[in-house]
Amino acid sequence: MLWIDVDTVVLDNLDALFDHAEKRFFVVADYMAPKLCLNRFALYQKFKLDIPKEKAHIVVNSGVIGFKYKRDINIIDTWKHKVNISIKSEQIKKWIALFDQGALLWAMQELGLYNHIVQNKLWNYPAKRNPYEFSDEKIDALIDRVKEDNEKAIIVHYAGLPKLPHLCERNHAASLAHFNRKNAR
Repeated sequence: MLWIDVDTVVLDNLDALFDHAEKRFFVVADYMAPKLCLNRFALYQKFKLDIPKEKAHIVVNSGVIGFKYKRDINIIDTWKHKVNISIKSEQIKKWIALFDQGALLWAMQELGLYNHIVQNKLWNYPAKRNPYEFSDEKIDALIDRVKEDNEKAIIVHYAGLPKLPHLCERNHAASLAHFNRKNAR
């Protein structure tokens, strides 16, 4: 099974990702803003989690995850537990980077699952564009530009705000308002 964030565009066949998910749980390393993805040291101090020095700068992006629910229930439950802890404490929430992403990183660190972090940028390729430039009239041009940047990209991730669905919704609402004004006459 694959979890793919809604702010992504699939450009190529996903068979390799499905095959990898069949073999083992995986999450893709973060290539968008790695420094923003590090949980605060205070989090690990509070919960007495000793992160090996060589692993301290490893980060994940929760935008693309491969798993089999029954096989991987332990990581999923541990991740949910970390999210629940942070929901109950504003301080802990501040220590977790990018909320769900930081909670996943924390769960994987606690379980020692460093070898489940895939270092394949093509599986979660960071889009190079200003999100405010997006409009549904330009999506084909955007995809063409991303393909030109990296012709082998499989999944392109539009991380940041606003999210693509919000922009589509806003564009749709503007079109609907225009349609209503035009037909009200």
